[in-house]
Amino acid sequence: GGPAGYVAAIRAAQLGGKVALVEKDVVGGTCLNRGCIPTKTYLKNADTIETIKKASKRGIMLRDASFTVDMEKMVKGKDRVVKRLTSGVAALLKSYDIKVYHGVGKITRDKNVRVEGEIIKAKKIILAGGSKAGKINIPGIESPLVLTSDEILSLKEIPERLAIIGGGVIGVELGTAFKSFGSDVTII
Repeated sequence: GGPAGYVAAIRAAQLGGKVALVEKDVVGGTCLNRGCIPTKTYLKNADTIETIKKASKRGIMLRDASFTVDMEKMVKGKDRVVKRLTSGVAALLKSYDIKVYHGVGKITRDKNVRVEGEIIKAKKIILAGGSKAGKINIPGIESPLVLTSDEILSLKEIPERLAIIGGGVIGVELGTAFKSFGSDVTII
């Protein structure tokens, strides 16, 4: 149900196919639920903070430049944006008469798909398995202080210090946001 799967399902339906989509979580995949979109909402909040900090350079004088970040409200705002977009994907699938099955699909010996005990007869099967956050095998990784990129997006407090292992897009975006929120950030 991520960007590869739902786009393929819609195109197959547009071409006249009777289409089913299997998703174990929420449609939209990592990007909509735990990646691109959630981090962009945090980056927008960080941009707002940076704009406030630099307002005087633009001739906007604030009486008090101090601020606090309410992470609970920020998480709720991120969740609202994600829900709006995933609901839009679900509505789009419904508009093309694509039946969505919730669960894990398994291909049977006769090349059909079994989902939660139900069999979906299939002429063609597209595998778009998606991704999941992983933890590298290093000492200390099992500590409750170690969070995946999925878990940090639900964090209700701002860490005083944050070390991010991985300078890819998600790591840099989260580091940038949390730096603006007040964390001392190191990217490794």
